[in-house]
Amino acid sequence: MKKFKSILCIAGALAIGAPALIGCGGKIEPVDPACPHTQLQKVDGRDANCLEEGNYTYYKCECGELFSDKNGTKPTTAQDVTIDKTRHDMHYYDEAVASYNGYYFCNTCGRYYQDDKGDVQIPYDELLDSSVTPVALPNGWTDPAGASAETRNFTIRFFMGWSNSTSTDYSAFPEVGTVWVNVNLNRKITLSGSGWYNFGIAYDKANGLRYKNFEAGDLTKVTPEFTKLFEEKGGIWVRIVRDGTNCAFYFEDKYGIPILISKNGNFGADEALYRFAFGQAETIIGWSQSPANAEICWGIANPRCVFGN
Repeated sequence: MKKFKSILCIAGALAIGAPALIGCGGKIEPVDPACPHTQLQKVDGRDANCLEEGNYTYYKCECGELFSDKNGTKPTTAQDVTIDKTRHDMHYYDEAVASYNGYYFCNTCGRYYQDDKGDVQIPYDELLDSSVTPVALPNGWTDPAGASAETRNFTIRFFMGWSNSTSTDYSAFPEVGTVWVNVNLNRKITLSGSGWYNFGIAYDKANGLRYKNFEAGDLTKVTPEFTKLFEEKGGIWVRIVRDGTNCAFYFEDKYGIPILISKNGNFGADEALYRFAFGQAETIIGWSQSPANAEICWGIANPRCVFGN
């Protein structure tokens, strides 16, 4: 009976056209005879990565049909234009962090997972580093306990923003003028009046978010994604990392992943950090810097060092 039904379907299709196969379990998509397929929108191709699928370049008609050519003569499907995700570049860390007795880290996307396939992601804020005890730093000039002769590696993380007395958001931020704060890593040479070792973070509406390299005075624009993030959150997460003679600072992206902004190798091999300090360089009347949630983690230089808010 099934064979007889197939014969009837094929015979009917020959009589009235290919679209009849759809009702018989065929795979040919019906084409709207009323649509000339002249209103085509180009969809640019993009590479796949370990987080998202990619696609080949294709053209989409307003009727919903897809084509591989701009003239709308070569139909295609969503499946045919899709490029599968790439594999994660996983590394397994056999260490206890927070409630996890081991985890996977992808060197490509910078995210953490419970499994080697990357099916179960570990939320960033759950990776509290249990190997160290952070020292909370209040706003303003600060002398952390034991920092008077500190030579260990460290990671500092804080949220840098500006606010006014009424906590008005950035919609009311002045059109002109710059707010700028220097974050000083005071070494012995700094305290003697020379050899400043700090970096600056500045913001104004005309230039967006900018930074000052450690021993240079010029301000440099960051990529637009960080200015957008800064304006959306009213500030930005910053990390400073010392590793031996090197010191670097990072801005965190929207996923909380630290992105290297600048580095400098002029720490002496045995040179101590005497004080970590915020010093305001410029301000707009009524607005002040707020280095909120500042914490320091001594004895670790890995930017993975994570703190609670």
